Amino acid sequence: MSNSKVGYFPLKNAIMASISQWLGYGMDAYDMTLVIALTPILNKVFLPVTIPPFLASVITLLAYATTLLFRPIGSALFGHYGDKIGRRNTLLITLSGLGAASALTATLPTYAQVGLMAYWLFVMLRAILGIFAGGEYAAGHPFAMEQVTPKWRGLFSGWVQSGWPLGSGLAGLIVLAFESWLGPAMYTVGWRYAFLTGLIPVALGLAIRLAMRDTPLFQEIKQAGKIEKMPF
Repeated sequence: MSNSKVGYFPLKNAIMASISQWLGYGMDAYDMTLVIALTPILNKVFLPVTIPPFLASVITLLAYATTLLFRPIGSALFGHYGDKIGRRNTLLITLSGLGAASALTATLPTYAQVGLMAYWLFVMLRAILGIFAGGEYAAGHPFAMEQVTPKWRGLFSGWVQSGWPLGSGLAGLIVLAFESWLGPAMYTVGWRYAFLTGLIPVALGLAIRLAMRDTPLFQEIKQAGKIEKMPF
């Protein structure tokens, strides 16, 4: 194997970068599954209790859809900056944004406190989270795969993709655990605690990324002065 910057792929870097992306991808799935699993509770937290349950669920899940609609914006925006300021720096921003949006969701006022403004604040945070989630995917996968020798990229990329079903399944288990523990208190503080748990994978992912340098490919492009000014 070549010892050039682009041809040399330390296994430690490949593992760390893949774990960080596995956590970021898992956090994306974890947060989105929380919304689905908590929908019957969020209906009563953000909407009038007079709305029929089915209609309330549709309205709550429209906020979920907002996250999906804004993901392409995040992919374009942070994919652009990933080619300008580096994958690592971009990913520190996207993962921090995911964590901040999840934490802020836990602090939102309820319908009983501010009326329908509670729901629209929830929608706004879902849109913001969608932007950061799109950026996490667009910049995170290149960051991980550019650290892996080409021979093993298929294996590592498949493992990174496993973060989605595992994150989704973990969210379901967390909601089940909180509901078993708190019961009716899920409508007051339990749903807040559930969203706050999303900070755990975010903290782990940030710690790993802070300990790493950018990918060899981006470092070589930067040193050669070949960074694109408009890489859209």
